[in-house]
Amino acid sequence: MRTNLIAHFRTFHHPRFTALAAALAAGAILTPARDAAAFAEDLCYAPGGGPLANCGPLPEVCRPAGTDTAACKAALIAVVARQRNASDGGRSSVHTDVTFLLAQAVGFSATDAYWIAAYDESADLGAFEIRDNDSRPVGGGALATASVTGLVRTDAMSGGVLLHVIAPYNHGRATPPPGIDGLHPDPTDAATEVTLANFRAWALAASSAAKPACTAGLTVQSAAGDYATGATCFASGTPIQASIRLFGPLDLPFATQAGPQLVQDSSTPVRAPDFDALVATDGAHDASAGHAADARLGVYLHLLADRITHHVCTDRSVISGPSASGFSVDLTDAECAQGIHLLRHAWETGVDYARLLPQDRTTLAMLQVIHQELVTFARARGVLRPGADLPATQAAYTAELARALQTFQAADRVAALDGVGCAHGLAPLPGQPACRAR
Repeated sequence: MRTNLIAHFRTFHHPRFTALAAALAAGAILTPARDAAAFAEDLCYAPGGGPLANCGPLPEVCRPAGTDTAACKAALIAVVARQRNASDGGRSSVHTDVTFLLAQAVGFSATDAYWIAAYDESADLGAFEIRDNDSRPVGGGALATASVTGLVRTDAMSGGVLLHVIAPYNHGRATPPPGIDGLHPDPTDAATEVTLANFRAWALAASSAAKPACTAGLTVQSAAGDYATGATCFASGTPIQASIRLFGPLDLPFATQAGPQLVQDSSTPVRAPDFDALVATDGAHDASAGHAADARLGVYLHLLADRITHHVCTDRSVISGPSASGFSVDLTDAECAQGIHLLRHAWETGVDYARLLPQDRTTLAMLQVIHQELVTFARARGVLRPGADLPATQAAYTAELARALQTFQAADRVAALDGVGCAHGLAPLPGQPACRAR
């Protein structure tokens, strides 16, 4: 659910970078380059080992949660930039810990749940390997994902940005669809939620080559008239011109191309049809269809969660086209500006959700939507736990996870989430204390 383009602005290699960097340097946003990790995750790792820390604790001027003044935004940017410099990467408790527990709760094994969660997180970071509560890697490489750098939130050229800040489609028009509700998106709505519908079909498919996964989800037009479920991706090389709001009136234009989604952005690029073969090289060295399906599901769940967390921005955004010049993606509404963007991410964990406006209670919505999708996928895989699909079961379990996520301190938040899992007889994440040791 994390995307901060400014913190990793260098990765865009855009000609306007030099001037913008000079303008922003005083705000301590452009810190020395590291991997695309700690700036936006809520659980930050200590260099060389040490306790977990909050990556973006709300400064006093931002309290109570829901405060969105200019002073608050400036203070939060400074706090997060300092924490990023003092950390050695991190993870999202939502994408990792919560996905792991939700997957087990609906019937996936602990092993499957781990890889679903690991590839969920890898979509932000380019690769993921779980660490323990002392910030040390677990598993000696056996729990590391493959490199999926083409999916990351900051890779504009690969179209990675458009997998995290996901705009809807409005019959080709350049205006957002009226009445769109990205807080509760319908990923089966191929006419409007093009990106989600495309990657959902890919995740449900028998293999990564059986259905197309495309840049921004754009396929050739299907028999039903949508651009999400066509037989192939839209013509490779077709321009996709995009622009996203930075600060005030300043927007950042960037461009990518239609075609199969770039999965690994390297000297030997890997695209979506070869995703399963790439996953077979990860730490598990498992070439089974089930392992690859876990990884594709994790990537799709990440997109779905990001559609929810960014909905205030993306409900005011749109993918338009095709036209003679290709497609356009407009992400320039003021609600997409990076100050409020970062603040909304800070509201995802460690705060009292009741203090937020309903539109900003994105974590609560995400828990419900992701649980329901996991039920769908567990049923398709034949592993659905009896009763897991009952509305009352979902409501009670997600409410417990929501209470745990509101815990302020990073280590206490992880312990609270683990406690929910243990109370339901679920395995803890690798590296966490066994339930009986609590």
